[in-house]
Amino acid sequence: NAPLRLIICYGPQEHACITDKITFYTKLHQHINQAAEDMVAFMIVGDLIAKLGNNYITTDNHKMSDNGACLDNIITEYGVTVVNALPNTVGRWTWKRGKSQSIIDYCIVPNCIKAAITSMHIDETNSYRLSHTKKDFQGNNDI
Repeated sequence: NAPLRLIICYGPQEHACITDKITFYTKLHQHINQAAEDMVAFMIVGDLIAKLGNNYITTDNHKMSDNGACLDNIITEYGVTVVNALPNTVGRWTWKRGKSQSIIDYCIVPNCIKAAITSMHIDETNSYRLSHTKKDFQGNNDI
């Protein structure tokens, strides 16, 4: 069994200032490079608030956004795979509000892990949604 580093992230909003975007993507580069230096595989998972468009996910009807272009640079530079785009992925939309829907959350892996992924299920119907109240997060802050 080889070690795996999970890089869990929340990207900047599309309307965020360029400094915030540069800071985020610079840190993401640093984490990927550190994983390589430590000789561990990595998996990027998170709400990257980036629309990659149909360049990656052929059924996506959005154009690539500015954040998507930043993420595209990482995908290209490191030769990684967007798991959402694999043919064995069930579901598509990761964000919905009213009639609006987008793909902005991703799982991204290096090719050495890609072969081990048998499927990905995107919960478009919120069947597995975790709900919480403020009370659920009160108490011990040593999480």
